Amino acid sequence: MSDSQQPRFCGRCGAARPEGASFCPGCGTALGPAPEPSSETPEAKPKSSGPWVAAGVMAAFMATGAGIFWLAAGTSGDVARAVPGRPTPAVEATQESARDIEFPEEILTFLEELQEAAAASPENIEAWQKLARAQFRASQLNRSYTAQAEQSLERLLDLDANNLEGLRMAGNLEYTKNDFAAAQGYYERYLELEPGDPHVLTDLGSVLLFQDQTETAKKIYADVLKEHPEFVQAHFNLAIALHAQGDSEGALESLELARKHASAPEYRERIDQYIRTVKSGAAHGEVAPTGGSGPDSNASSAFQSRVDRIFIQHNIVGRKITSIEWHDATNASVYLDGFPMDKMPPVMRNKFKSTMNEQIMAASNDTGTETPVLVKLVDKASNTVMDSLDGEEFVGAFDEQAYQ
Repeated sequence: MSDSQQPRFCGRCGAARPEGASFCPGCGTALGPAPEPSSETPEAKPKSSGPWVAAGVMAAFMATGAGIFWLAAGTSGDVARAVPGRPTPAVEATQESARDIEFPEEILTFLEELQEAAAASPENIEAWQKLARAQFRASQLNRSYTAQAEQSLERLLDLDANNLEGLRMAGNLEYTKNDFAAAQGYYERYLELEPGDPHVLTDLGSVLLFQDQTETAKKIYADVLKEHPEFVQAHFNLAIALHAQGDSEGALESLELARKHASAPEYRERIDQYIRTVKSGAAHGEVAPTGGSGPDSNASSAFQSRVDRIFIQHNIVGRKITSIEWHDATNASVYLDGFPMDKMPPVMRNKFKSTMNEQIMAASNDTGTETPVLVKLVDKASNTVMDSLDGEEFVGAFDEQAYQ
């Protein structure tokens, strides 16, 4: 059948078919020569794809045609949240590495077709919303789509400043970038239009918690629970806020309620882990050993979480870290297993320090942390301090030529 003879509309959802398109821009159905209408209900949008969902399951899902339905599926406002609850550095690091998934050709083609459809209709809100939605969801699995999603969301919100889905996706993107103030702005704009949304209210509480506005966050969680007493995320985050203030009894009460209402095993597992942490008497942010992936850390601020990720995501050091212990706001010990810094050539050692210190300085500047920083690199076996980083040494001054 020639292009002129091909159907002009999708047989599943009825959306207009762009010329030469292989997939429907409305529902993602493959557009063959003669698709037939089907009474079958399209694949439902999956639940939130935050760090509690196994990356392997999502990767397998994306490798099938069902992935297109997930990228394209409409939403009633329940956009996949950036972070369900406050993430630990280990969880964030696992999430980051899990998102670098290579998409199959059909997904890439589908994204390209949405891009072309939006470019061809620069004033079409629906076209830009579909593109932004697909790129946002793609960015959750592959970080290279983040910038594209930001650009599409910016265009969408230029066309429709009160687009609820766009505001929430924009907030979630800022959340994943740790720009909590920017995320707060988008969530507050959303809530001006939809004041009772428990998901976005809880996300707003989370970004405030990250900005050390604990009392305000607690009030938001409590308000959510008055209207939605079975909302697991609010119970869990309220427990974190209470634990941060030293109220272990209140934290345990909230955790037990969260566990009572949690339906997914992975949710209950994380709740149980935090219950063990609180019962052990550990300080806020400390994680009870669980045998899961990623080193333990007691990070409890945006700066500490950022520094943790700098180490955890390093392609060599990250695999050697057993734990990270924060002694106060800006002083930490990173425990390493089998990382002999004393055997590193001076040029390699100091280049490593220059690179790490530049990132630590950026983390300090971005989070407004002005106190001097000290991060000790400790050999776990001997408990010997091998070296330290201060966010200053060699920054902008490392000269590799001097070692030649």
